[in-house]
Amino acid sequence: MTEHRPDPEALLARAKEEEARKSQGRLKLFFGAAAGVGKTYHVIGGEGEPAPTRTPRIQAHRPDWAAYGLAIGIVAFCTAVAWGMFRHVGLSNLIMVYLLGVVGVATRTGRGPTVLASVLSVAAFDFFFVPPYLSFAVSDFEYLITFAVMLIVALVISGLTVRIRAQADAARHRERRIAALYAMSRELASTRGVDSLLETALRHMGDVFAGPMVVLLPDEAGRVVVRRAHPAELSMDASELAVAQWVYEHRELAGLGTATLPGARALYLPLMASHLAVGVLGVRPSEPRSIEGPERLHQLETFANQTALAIERAQLADKAQRAEFQAEAERLRNSLLSSVSHDLRTPLATIIGASSGLVDDGENLDRIGRREPLKDRESHYHRLAAQDACAQATSSDPLPKPALDHALLIE
Repeated sequence: MTEHRPDPEALLARAKEEEARKSQGRLKLFFGAAAGVGKTYHVIGGEGEPAPTRTPRIQAHRPDWAAYGLAIGIVAFCTAVAWGMFRHVGLSNLIMVYLLGVVGVATRTGRGPTVLASVLSVAAFDFFFVPPYLSFAVSDFEYLITFAVMLIVALVISGLTVRIRAQADAARHRERRIAALYAMSRELASTRGVDSLLETALRHMGDVFAGPMVVLLPDEAGRVVVRRAHPAELSMDASELAVAQWVYEHRELAGLGTATLPGARALYLPLMASHLAVGVLGVRPSEPRSIEGPERLHQLETFANQTALAIERAQLADKAQRAEFQAEAERLRNSLLSSVSHDLRTPLATIIGASSGLVDDGENLDRIGRREPLKDRESHYHRLAAQDACAQATSSDPLPKPALDHALLIE
């Protein structure tokens, strides 16, 4: 009794229909003094018109209020230091104190807090150290040029510092991913068995891309099924399996963050080997931005390609081992049959000679003389039967048994 499997094309069509229904525009028009007063009309897209595919919007990061608070605190600290130096040094040295504070903010926070620190530094310098004091009014036009230059220099320095820090972070993350890829490739080279390979690959990819992952491999009918998951209790519904089947058949990306079936809960990549796809990799990131950008996606594809090549190598090794076992079994069978056929020559020659003697001199032999050749023939036949039983135990094509002429055993 075969298990009933849902048609992936039907599931995929149903998923597209539900996605189109969710993306249909809704517009409410009301006429009256307020909403709900008068007539209200709903404009809904027709069922026969599929809505355009929309890529889900990824929510922007929330402001890091702690970073903004740090920027304000550093500017306040620079103001206190400059206030203590105000009676002893010139205004240019006080500007250096504020610029140093801006650089400190840029090395610890992002662009937004750094810009805030630059603006606050100019404002604090104007308020506390430029006459008239404790006021934003400017008595000398030259100070406006000082403020503008100070702001520009602060923004340039902060921007360069933030960019250098971002590049350093990216290089550090890239180094960590390359190290993880190298470690995975080295461990895959010494691992045998498809299940062990998948467990190793998912463990290394989980260290780089946070979130559940799953590998689906095709069965005998060509339908992808879950072979390994990380964590192990991860499950997939019919719609997710339909998306994975589409990826396996079309060898293209689909799912979360793509233009194809973006309503899926995970991103699915084909595991491309040398000539064909050997499976599908599904990634459900805990943070959608973790796979955003071409560099991160390219890194994920590199991990998937390494896994696909390892799977193909393991499958080819299994096929080669099975072929070697079959060749060895065939060689042993041929050797055994050759040995048995060689041992059968002597008994058969004896049987033939005894039979010929009975035929030629049967009338001249007495009863006792006729019995001796028959006994010899019976003993040779038992030996022949034992050898034939041995051949039957090692071959599906046993040698034919020569028929014993029971008429000759009669008196």
